[in-house]
Amino acid sequence: SRKATVWQQKFSKILSIPIRYLLLGGVLLLVILWIKSQAINFNEHNRYSLDLREISSLDARIKQNVLQARDGLLTYYDPIVNDLAEVKQLHSNLEQVPSFVDRQGREELEGILQSDRSIWQKKELIIQRFQSENAILRNSLTYFPIAIADLVEKETIDPALVNRLQTLLRNILLFNLSNDRELVPPINNEIQELLALSATTAESEKLKMTLAHAKIIMSRYSQVNDWVQTIIALPTNQSSENLIQA
Repeated sequence: SRKATVWQQKFSKILSIPIRYLLLGGVLLLVILWIKSQAINFNEHNRYSLDLREISSLDARIKQNVLQARDGLLTYYDPIVNDLAEVKQLHSNLEQVPSFVDRQGREELEGILQSDRSIWQKKELIIQRFQSENAILRNSLTYFPIAIADLVEKETIDPALVNRLQTLLRNILLFNLSNDRELVPPINNEIQELLALSATTAESEKLKMTLAHAKIIMSRYSQVNDWVQTIIALPTNQSSENLIQA
């Protein structure tokens, strides 16, 4: 039939195409498929790398905010809390290891990720303790000068006691600025001596409350600084770098 003749002619034309052209077409198809698969791999790699580097960026920002909170320049902890929450989310994202990573590489990444997560959990716990201690410290640093000012204005306070209270205030503020440990023993001794005098002072209860703030400052300041040093020293940044280089 006429239709059969037409199909025979088309099939003959196909058979007449040199084999090298067919092979070339097949190679081109394979190349295109490979390029597409590599594009997906590059996207996964870029996503994974960006998440890793974001953790390093958050680590630096958290350290900076902790230092500012200690110095009273940051008066609320929301930025630190939000950054810690973002680190947790990034760790969850990083559990999705790129599909192109082989089994050995996947196990290595999972091990390093677990180590990084453990260090961050420890860091978060210490930051929570720092926040609690620092809040108490900042409160006393705010009210101690006010309490001293209120006391020295009382007409019933002995002038000699006024001088001692003003000296105590100056020394504590100096200690807060310098963290000079040599100031600690004489300041603590002065606090104890003033507490002993409080029973015979007209403003006994106010003096005790004022000295309570002084004791809090002296006891909490060193603890807060120790927490800060621990937070800074924890190798979260190195752990993140290990993940990036893995």
